[in-house]
Amino acid sequence: MGKKEIFVFVEKRLEQVEMVSLELISEAARLAEKAGMSVSAILLGKGNEEYYQLFFECGANKIIVVENPLLDDYVTEPFAQALT
Repeated sequence: MGKKEIFVFVEKRLEQVEMVSLELISEAARLAEKAGMSVSAILLGKGNEEYYQLFFECGANKIIVVENPLLDDYVTEPFAQALT
């Protein structure tokens, strides 16, 4: 069995990543280090590749990106389906 993970959902508004997401990644990394876990940032919709390095710098070990035009704007059902 692999290392357990903490997943952080990255929130976007108007194609920009919300700063609170970076704060959550950093806090998750702090907790994960203590617990021997890893951190995965989950980004739904367009990739926003310009943020990937920042996610790693904040402590993410992995980035999960689900790109689909249905995820470009927040709608609960498609987002819930993508996460599950």
